Amino acid sequence: MKTEEKSPKKKNRALVFVIFVFVALYIPSFFHWIYGDKIQTDMLTDGSIEETIEVEGLIIRDEVVINSPFTGRFVINVSSGEKAASGEAIATLLKDSSVGALDDLRKKDIEILKAKNEKVKAQEIFSDDISKVEGDIYSKLKLLLLADNVGNTDTSWFLRQDIDKLIEKKADILGGTGGTDTKIQQLVKEREQLQSLVNSYTKQIYAPVPGIVSYSIDGTESALGVDKIANLTVDQYESLKPVFKEVKGNALSAEQDKPVFKLLKGIEQYIIVELPQDKAATFQVGKTTENIRISQVGKIYEGVVYNISDPDNGKCLVAFKTEKGINETASYRRVNIDIIEKASSGLKIPRKSLVDYNEVNGTARVMFLKANYATSKEVTVVEADEESAIIASSKDPSKGIISRYDNYLVNPQNIQEGQLIEK
Repeated sequence: MKTEEKSPKKKNRALVFVIFVFVALYIPSFFHWIYGDKIQTDMLTDGSIEETIEVEGLIIRDEVVINSPFTGRFVINVSSGEKAASGEAIATLLKDSSVGALDDLRKKDIEILKAKNEKVKAQEIFSDDISKVEGDIYSKLKLLLLADNVGNTDTSWFLRQDIDKLIEKKADILGGTGGTDTKIQQLVKEREQLQSLVNSYTKQIYAPVPGIVSYSIDGTESALGVDKIANLTVDQYESLKPVFKEVKGNALSAEQDKPVFKLLKGIEQYIIVELPQDKAATFQVGKTTENIRISQVGKIYEGVVYNISDPDNGKCLVAFKTEKGINETASYRRVNIDIIEKASSGLKIPRKSLVDYNEVNGTARVMFLKANYATSKEVTVVEADEESAIIASSKDPSKGIISRYDNYLVNPQNIQEGQLIEK
């Protein structure tokens, strides 16, 4: 009976032993599968975090608009964005009727070229005949000299008749090429008349004042003057519909008494935006300065608040004055901008990489990789948003120094200090 009672106990001990071996062998592998192969690492690199206001804006400049004296085409002499001096020829205008005259002028040049080629060919064709006639005349002159020396009057008379005929023959041959010269002269006169006609259809347009050249006429030139900024209302601003026209090539169309190009005077430009009233209230005219990024040109300009309009339906117009970039933005009126209210730069990591982040004290831990082992270091969080954080070494050097290109764990959850990390 006792033997039969001990048997189940032995079986239980054997089962426990098997379970123990299983746990000892496979649980570490399980954790390695969960936390080892899926651990993502990265290197510390420089970056920045910004707090911005993204909004559309209109650029206002001191502009001088130049109208076209007639309808036609104009050829660009000075490119958009370039500085032009006062009195410099900016564009060459051609009337529509000049197109036909230019075609006629081109055809006349071709006719003159053909006539000159014909003259060259004629000279080549008749050169042998002229040489033969000149040889015959030379032979007859020698015989005439001998006849005169011996007093043979009849022979001399016949020889003179032959020489006269040969001279007439040469004149006839030369007359064939001379006709070509006459034709060329007539064609040249006709071309000069056409050139005068073309010149009467052409007009140079000069810069009345120095400034940056822009061919982007958007239809808001009269409404968006510098003198209009102070009185511009929210309703007027919202009703403006500038039409951007891309300038391609150097030959563009012109319409009589309509703008053909404009000159941007000075170096100042004004960027006017529509903002909520409460946000506009945080700005002060002449005192608040913001960095403004213009997406179209990819650059940042410093702008000081120049004017704030009266509120209308909870909105205000805020105008920023800048003194740089007028040549870079010469082709734009409506732009996408970022008003950068706050910016921090330094060593940047994902916010999810912070462990035990204390937003009040600005402290956190980051798990770094040292010799394939996880190492925890306390860091100072300089700035953070929902996605990223700018960090620096802890103010207490004993808690670890961090540097650019240090390897850190992107997802440090469930990772323990000293844990082996296999990448």
